Amino acid sequence: MKLAAVALIALTASAQAYELDYPPAEYRYEPTKEVVINRQTLGATMRACEHITGVQIRWACRLVIDDFCVIYLPERGAAVAWATLERLTEHEKAHCNGWVHPVRGKPTETNQ
Repeated sequence: MKLAAVALIALTASAQAYELDYPPAEYRYEPTKEVVINRQTLGATMRACEHITGVQIRWACRLVIDDFCVIYLPERGAAVAWATLERLTEHEKAHCNGWVHPVRGKPTETNQ
């Protein structure tokens, strides 16, 4: 019984994180900026994203410079905890389109 409760709590937390990280429909379209996708090992992607965002654990990120949006993604086959590579790509493209999602635990603040 305790194991089922723990599993339910974990699934609920995952669903809440997914909702925060899922871009609204108005941001889910191909960006008008030129998109450059940089695929690397998961470790290299996480190091690049830490440098870009200042946040230590990132499985993907983007850097917008003028008319370009550079997306850093792990190479295919990398084990990412909560998303497929396609899901990560959609998430980062939404950021290229201006989407900003709430910081977990602080719904009044935003985090790019």
